[in-house]
Amino acid sequence: MPGTAVWRISRTKAGRSRALASHDIAFAPELLTGPVWTVASGREVTFQLLDLPKPPTAIFCFNDRIALGCHEALAERGLRVPEDVSVIGFDNDYIAATLRPPLTTMILPHEEMARWAVAELLDRAALGRPLSPARIKIDCDLILRGSVARPKV
Repeated sequence: MPGTAVWRISRTKAGRSRALASHDIAFAPELLTGPVWTVASGREVTFQLLDLPKPPTAIFCFNDRIALGCHEALAERGLRVPEDVSVIGFDNDYIAATLRPPLTTMILPHEEMARWAVAELLDRAALGRPLSPARIKIDCDLILRGSVARPKV
């Protein structure tokens, strides 16, 4: 996939369900793993996924370090990215562009998250409101690189 394209998407449980349903894909809980945070755990979980009776043809990783481990496990099993398995990361770490092929990833909007948090704290302090848990949605951009391919039919 030459060049880089950016798509705006959001990630929610409902969004995942709608996306799968709109493509007639059933949710398969055995494909949802966790907790996974490191290169080593990404490698380990990828081996587990590859050992399933019907291994996935695409893997979405919680962060780009996990995707690095995923790449390593796939290579160790003789599989190619993206020809055999597509891989997507999350956070656009510096390693995303250095992997071969370069990793498709989502940008974690650190600056926007920080701006929201500071503004919220200042507003609450100015109004004398106590801090309480809040759930907000901040869109993440998808950076399309070379680690994804159309699924085989």
